Amino acid sequence: MTITIGIDPHKGSHTAVAIDSNEHVLDEIRVRTCSTQTARLRDWAERFEERTWAVESAHGLGYLLAQQLVTAGENVIDVPPVRASRVRVLGSGRSQKNDPNDARSIAIAALRADDLAIVCVDDHSRALKLLSKRHRDLGRLKNKASSRLHALLLDMVPGGAGFRITTVTRINAAIDDFEPADAMGRQRQEIASELASDIDRYNNLLDASTQRITVALAASGTSLTTISGVGPICAAMIIGESGNVDRFKSKHHSASYNATAPVEESSGPKVRHRLNQRGNRKLNWALHVVAISKLSHDTLGRAFYDRGSCQCGGIHAHLELTDVSVRADGPISGDLIGRSTSWAEPLRPPTSRSRTAPATRSNGRWACRDAVSRMPAGERLRLHLGAEQRDRDHHVRITRGGREVAQASSAGEFAIATCSD
Repeated sequence: MTITIGIDPHKGSHTAVAIDSNEHVLDEIRVRTCSTQTARLRDWAERFEERTWAVESAHGLGYLLAQQLVTAGENVIDVPPVRASRVRVLGSGRSQKNDPNDARSIAIAALRADDLAIVCVDDHSRALKLLSKRHRDLGRLKNKASSRLHALLLDMVPGGAGFRITTVTRINAAIDDFEPADAMGRQRQEIASELASDIDRYNNLLDASTQRITVALAASGTSLTTISGVGPICAAMIIGESGNVDRFKSKHHSASYNATAPVEESSGPKVRHRLNQRGNRKLNWALHVVAISKLSHDTLGRAFYDRGSCQCGGIHAHLELTDVSVRADGPISGDLIGRSTSWAEPLRPPTSRSRTAPATRSNGRWACRDAVSRMPAGERLRLHLGAEQRDRDHHVRITRGGREVAQASSAGEFAIATCSD
């Protein structure tokens, strides 16, 4: 009979409870966190020949103890805290919150669940996760110092720095050119010099971190960096956050974990999905950076994006107008104005409602805003010009998939129909 031992780890002590297959408590022990914690636990559990250790948060607070048990040859299972809390709260007895009940809940969760991860000795993925976390922390420290320096320069120079702080060459020049008029100005100058030194030190640490990650990736033998758009930092984050890929039963489980799979929000006959904002956000961020990098170059990813944009019938609309109001008749949801070209695709059947919004100027060029226009191919886009603009000539060009599909030049009120091929 296999005995399951649940461990509730803490900073000062660890509580262990042993249960049998019927969830009956056999024994419990509390040990102090010290250099002999693993030896004491193994001596206590030596009478249980077939045993499995269940450690809560084996990659968090219980990391060191779990790794020590694995190194000693024990079978260790990682139990998420939410699993143990559900057992304790939903249990008919022993639902009070204390260390022995928590350890018992951890053991029961490991006994009844068959999808929990088995703790293994640290490999290259754990090392890459540690290195990527260090690199991310250094980047945040640099951004924090840069923000503080920007705020300080606003009190020293009219308008502040006026440029992005990437290197300290221009910053040092701006600080040296500043002539303090009083004691407050001198203190600001000294603090600005210290912040500039901090930024320079963080730059050197980031360069060293990048080099260290590159060496670690080469030692791991991964081919992830050969993919276009995947740099050393993103590769380290993807490998480190994914961990052992054998724990994913299928590619769908992996997509759910990295939040690239949409979340279903269906009710009755309506089947709909929304953006997944759960999952591993660090891994999702790395995949997002890779996707954006692919779109910026002539890659297979860019070709796939362009091919999909042609098939779904989306449009890019450049409205070269001045001080006009735009009204759209047809299946269009949202305002058709903005400052940059956006992507649009059909989402819902035509509606009789149309929206009108005043336009704002951006160097004489107008474009759809952030995919708020949903206009299928073959529909008509009607522009209503203001009274003061009707005597002028205007030009509208609509492109889909990089190809021009419709254009018109007119004065006054006119309409454009996008072609479907």
